[in-house]
Amino acid sequence: MTAEWDVTLLWIVLYSYMILASVDLGAGCYAAYLLATHRDAPALRRLTRYLSPAWETGHFMFLVIITLYILSIFPEIRQAREAFIVPGLIVVALYIVHIALLAAVKMRPTTKVAAFACAASGLLLAVILATALTVSEGGFLRTEGGQTALRASVLFSSFYFWAVALLAVISVLYISAMILARTMAAAGGGPALAFIRSAALFWSVPTLLASALVFVALQRHNPAHFNHTLDVAWLFLLSLVSFLVAVSMVFQDKSYGWAAFFALLQYFFAFLGYGISHLPYLIYPNVHLEARFSGASGMNAACAVVVFSLFIPLVLLAWRQTLFMRKVRSGDEG
Repeated sequence: MTAEWDVTLLWIVLYSYMILASVDLGAGCYAAYLLATHRDAPALRRLTRYLSPAWETGHFMFLVIITLYILSIFPEIRQAREAFIVPGLIVVALYIVHIALLAAVKMRPTTKVAAFACAASGLLLAVILATALTVSEGGFLRTEGGQTALRASVLFSSFYFWAVALLAVISVLYISAMILARTMAAAGGGPALAFIRSAALFWSVPTLLASALVFVALQRHNPAHFNHTLDVAWLFLLSLVSFLVAVSMVFQDKSYGWAAFFALLQYFFAFLGYGISHLPYLIYPNVHLEARFSGASGMNAACAVVVFSLFIPLVLLAWRQTLFMRKVRSGDEG
């Protein structure tokens, strides 16, 4: 496979993970909010029906497969693997805690502490996972004696890091609300749909502002990458148009299926534009695709084929369950 094809597959799987994980992480946050405010008991019942520790475990396996795919097909990234060991361990620990808390919420939906801890761990997961994209912009790694380490103090003091973290949190809440609105509408609407609709509209403007903030931060942190984003500005314009169409449909309280579709297009175009403009670098400024062919081996390619063959059915099943199968029942209003 060519390097361009490898990158295309990588961005497709990363996009799929971002959407699928966001829906469940956001649902946990909305359930915690309803529990704390004692509002809309029917909506809370529907959301807790939607939550699933089994699917969160599936998302974790999803992430493991993505990591294996990246390491197998892009061996040059291994030179920076030491920098990601600690964040990786934190992600694993957070996922274990998050899944355990989610199981507790499912068993006892009135447990406020578990619900809030579950929501907080989910949002923290989103921030830490988004750190990988932040680090890829360069300036956060140092190499001494052949060992690569993460410059944590530089990372946490970076305006770009906090801009991306903010966008990650808001995106989880916005994506989840847009997809859940479709689910609630298909289940019969009612108070659950009214709540999720208001949440989707509430987070729409912050999503737009946070996205703009990331562009400002990127220009300050990595001007070269920012200039490349201007070359594919049409993709970001398509993302903006998709956003406006999706929000307009939700505002008009109709066509929730199409609204969810355009919300997916919104992030697809934005993610595609980011990925294309990031090339040929995997991690600025030294890890790039030109080094791939000298570092790749037949074993790496074979490993990638095996990993990806396992990944395809998992992705298709996850999309089918999230968008079409995992619907809450309509008789939950009483």
